[in-house]
Amino acid sequence: MALRLTLRTLLAYLDDTLQASEIKEIGQKVTESDAAQELIARIKQVTRRRRLTVPPATGPNGMDPNDVSEYLDNVLPSEQINDVEKQALESDVHLAEISACHQILTLVLGEPALVPPKSKERMYTIVQGRETIPYRKAERVKPDATITSEEEASLALSMGWLRWVLPVAGVLLVAALGLAIYEILPPRDNRQVVDNSVKVPDDPDAGKPKDSDKPKDTDKPITPVDKDKPIDKTPKDGDTRPIVEVERAMPPSTKRVAVGNYVGTTDKLPTALVTRAEDKGEWQMVKPGTSVYTRDTYTALPGFVGVLMTKTGVGVLLRGHVRDFTLAPLVQDNLMESAVVLHDNDKFDLDLTLLRGRIFLRNQKDAGACKIRLRFESEIWDVALNNKSDEVVIDLSRTFTPVINYRAGEAPDAKCYVAFLRGDAELKIDAYHTHNIEVEPRKWVRMEYDSSRKTTGPFKEKSVPEITSKQPPEPSLFPESRRASLQKMNAALNDLQVLLSTKKSPVVALQETLEKTDPASRLLAVYCLAALDEVGKLIDVVGDGDVNHWADREAAFYSLQRWVSRSATQAKLLYEEKDGNATGVLLDKKFKKREAEKILTLLHPLLAEELGKPLVYQDLAADLESSRIAIAEMAFWHLVWLSPGVKLPMGFNSAAPIDERERYSGEIQKMIDKKLLPPAPPPPPVAPPEKKE
Repeated sequence: MALRLTLRTLLAYLDDTLQASEIKEIGQKVTESDAAQELIARIKQVTRRRRLTVPPATGPNGMDPNDVSEYLDNVLPSEQINDVEKQALESDVHLAEISACHQILTLVLGEPALVPPKSKERMYTIVQGRETIPYRKAERVKPDATITSEEEASLALSMGWLRWVLPVAGVLLVAALGLAIYEILPPRDNRQVVDNSVKVPDDPDAGKPKDSDKPKDTDKPITPVDKDKPIDKTPKDGDTRPIVEVERAMPPSTKRVAVGNYVGTTDKLPTALVTRAEDKGEWQMVKPGTSVYTRDTYTALPGFVGVLMTKTGVGVLLRGHVRDFTLAPLVQDNLMESAVVLHDNDKFDLDLTLLRGRIFLRNQKDAGACKIRLRFESEIWDVALNNKSDEVVIDLSRTFTPVINYRAGEAPDAKCYVAFLRGDAELKIDAYHTHNIEVEPRKWVRMEYDSSRKTTGPFKEKSVPEITSKQPPEPSLFPESRRASLQKMNAALNDLQVLLSTKKSPVVALQETLEKTDPASRLLAVYCLAALDEVGKLIDVVGDGDVNHWADREAAFYSLQRWVSRSATQAKLLYEEKDGNATGVLLDKKFKKREAEKILTLLHPLLAEELGKPLVYQDLAADLESSRIAIAEMAFWHLVWLSPGVKLPMGFNSAAPIDERERYSGEIQKMIDKKLLPPAPPPPPVAPPEKKE
């Protein structure tokens, strides 16, 4: 019977567990199949890769260890074999697990350990008699006179390493124990500080020895003060000197108090600020003039601004963004809504946590500096704006990248830019790093925080870029083709501001806007629904069956990706399987388990080990034919992003009839067969020629 070219037969072929005739048959098939050769190369690569994680036992990408063992033992039910092999082909982590287990089992079961009979006898005769008596001393075992010279040499070779390892281990253990005791004991300080400011009256008997001056056994010599070494400030008995302590940043206060007012807007910009009490309950619109409270979440919707004024004289402007206003995609496209939480702190003029987005902080005092405590991620920075009108802008965004294994629970990469726009300031990052900032006219100074790297800066820039402006960008900065959409979005912002002011619930106003015929208004509603965590409505939009709403579907997909990037656990609200029970918004929307898992995969970027794999492109091409419009839409945009420099066929619409989408999928498959996809990797950078001296 001919063998099928499956993953299991390839593993057996690689680990040399097949018969000679089978090896020849499989070898012939491998030479004729490019896919098999690629899979073999991939297996060798993943089994040698360091720091590769273990597949989770549960969840969307979980793999039951029992399924792996039954698969390798060829007893897994046939209906589950395809699922296991599909997981392995889609994920390097799962492929490495199955391949490594097969290799280990081959070595262990194929080459059993052979122990000489004499060695077994000696092992059984090492300890004899009353082994269980705890206080019995071990007796020295006399050498067996019957052991041959060959066996003695074998024993010496196998056990000789203990003769030097055990003494060395003992020395290291004693050294480690001594070091631990030294660290535990309190520090000793024999130095004494002599106060020369106190004058001692002349003593007629000076220079004569006294009984009290005679040395005693407990007396210690007085050593001079070493000015090059810090003095131990640990208080001693009777010591009344003050203790100098480094200030430690405390967690935010739990008090809920009014700390300022909502001003509304400046320069007649569209304003829309929503709040939610202590991050729970329903969102509500904030009316200008109302009080602002600590512990509540305040969010400026995308495209709108909201200005808060604290009682201590700090102005906080929250600036939302929409992609129609984007000048620098890498900086601005990850900024949509802006959200903050204020805290009560009597030591600072402002204590706030930046959750995401862009905010401007400004000193509005008549005189003097304002002290600001800025919290984001796990960082706590202190900013002092020394003079009136001094201003700083702060951006915080998070994104998943191919090098972040979201399946293993890794958090998205967080980036924070702190740019000082005018005035003099002081930035204290921690107890050891403080920067004095001086901003020259029409210039700016910025600091950069990246959760995957250390904080860098300050950097001085030649001019203040347009992307730091509170105002929408001037149409002249955009090409002619984009100016019309810029004007339409400005009109949509003004219309939505009026509608939000007349509705009690912002969600109701956004739902009405989503039903308008104006494309710009619908896009704005999609962005704002994501800011209010209305992901169920976004899923409905990305699955909209209207062929004319292709821009709405793309905007909803983009907004869902930004929403998922808020944290490592955000996607679990869409779908999570725990202890055999599955929950999430996708299940509420009647998506099947496999469909929900597919959507979670498409809402994240492909992992680094998956890039450039033909199998990935084949799966995406197959997803274009999905009966779920949402899956087809997401798969298409992944194809676009993964094919830079490649001209894909025109005319795909995820809401088109299935036969049209099948035809488009076939064209993508032909490009894969012709090796036009995946695109060729860019050439490595060429090193500059060495200069001849």
